[in-house]
Amino acid sequence: VRGVDDQGRLFDEAGYLENLSSTGALIRLPRIPGPTARLSVRIAIPYKKREYIDYSARVARTEEIGGQRTVAVVFETQRPSFASS
Repeated sequence: VRGVDDQGRLFDEAGYLENLSSTGALIRLPRIPGPTARLSVRIAIPYKKREYIDYSARVARTEEIGGQRTVAVVFETQRPSFASS
């Protein structure tokens, strides 16, 4: 996930995908993005060769419960772009 954290700093962090739908995702991240941040989200597809789906997204909500930071995002389009590493 690439974006701006709640301190206004740019970040590029690996996270853990908790939940995925056609309209958004719930992602566990080390940092919390700003409440109105626009993000670039890249999700690894579990195929033999390493491929990814990329989405532009906006933050819907953030939570920090018991040391776990999660970010709910809404995709700006339901069609991702596809990329190889």
